[in-house]
Amino acid sequence: MSQLICKNCGNEFDGKFCNCCGQKATTTRLTYKTLVESLMHGFLHVDKGVFYTLRMLFVNPGKIVADYINCKRVNYFQPFPLLIILSAIYSLLNHLVSPEVANTVNISATLQANGVFEKLLSFMINYISENYAFMNIFIIPPFIMAVKIAFRNAGAKAYNFVEYLYGGAYLSSLYIVISLFFLLVEFLLKGTNYLSKLDYITWLVYFLVTFRFFYQLFEGNVWKTIKRTINTYLLYVPFLLIYILVGVGILALIAVVGQGIVSLFGLC
Repeated sequence: MSQLICKNCGNEFDGKFCNCCGQKATTTRLTYKTLVESLMHGFLHVDKGVFYTLRMLFVNPGKIVADYINCKRVNYFQPFPLLIILSAIYSLLNHLVSPEVANTVNISATLQANGVFEKLLSFMINYISENYAFMNIFIIPPFIMAVKIAFRNAGAKAYNFVEYLYGGAYLSSLYIVISLFFLLVEFLLKGTNYLSKLDYITWLVYFLVTFRFFYQLFEGNVWKTIKRTINTYLLYVPFLLIYILVGVGILALIAVVGQGIVSLFGLC
């Protein structure tokens, strides 16, 4: 009987698990099936490696994604459960530190919502602002589209959409950890003249982290990676707006059709 080779550590072994590092023998490429299994597993189990994963996200964010995609996953906490946990922590602390921000978004989103489209847009803004985990997962697909175009000549085609989803979840988790730090800084600087400059520093840090992530993931030239990272942001903004409008449009169409069916059959 031929022995299996562990994709995480390279050890030869027999059985369902590697006898050296413990990774499953059936570890395969990321697909829609593994995405569903990962989400279900995240709600029912707690894996090891949370703090190690967070530390590695700061040290080698691109390497984590490359390792996870290439089946070296045993040491890392799964990205979507990590994103959900961090989102919940940030949402809680944000409401405690800056409750007026959430209230402002909530009020402004409900103004002038008379038509079906406006009401659905208002509902989506309110729901996203109150569900930070959903927001972070929701905005990943348009970001993937921007990355695939901006890095099309730097190896972006090597990964499928689901693999990018996992990578986006890890990157979003890193953003949240940085946001938690700046949330604390914002609280400490509240009422001072330095608070107005904090946004510029925050966006610069986000950009540098994103650049490092892409540089490690695609192993490219520094200046080309900077240019492609800028292009990613420039593409991401219109893609996100289109993505939201299409989503609201679909919801509006469903609402109008549903309302028509109710009126046709006199169900109300």
